[in-house]
Amino acid sequence: MVNCGSAIYALAGGQTLTGCLGCGDDITVRAANAATHVIIDVVGYYRNANVVSSTVTRVAGTPLSIAAGGHAYIYSGACPAGTVLIGGENDFTGSDVASGECQQNTSTTWTTWMTSNDALAKTATVYGRCMDAPVKLF
Repeated sequence: MVNCGSAIYALAGGQTLTGCLGCGDDITVRAANAATHVIIDVVGYYRNANVVSSTVTRVAGTPLSIAAGGHAYIYSGACPAGTVLIGGENDFTGSDVASGECQQNTSTTWTTWMTSNDALAKTATVYGRCMDAPVKLF
């Protein structure tokens, strides 16, 4: 997610995870090279949106091959007209892949910095999470 490599000191990192009440969202934690400890601290939360109907969809970007020991920014597909970007996520083949710098790239796309710590190339895909109605907080 944020840190990788046994020669680098582990530093605290932050990530914003979005989901919806009653959805089947979950958090998956993967260790790249060995067993690890994870601390998850909830710093804050977002209020429920006052929207009658809102659907969240995932828009996949083009899968990208990351060379063995290499790294790259990987981008999601663009949210379609009439939707707003509310976050993103990534997926990859195999193991020994680390990701960090998960952030909004443009008003409609999400990006993630990913590194392959393996001796083999890995394929990764980044998804944008798009909502069909703007979030109304008040």
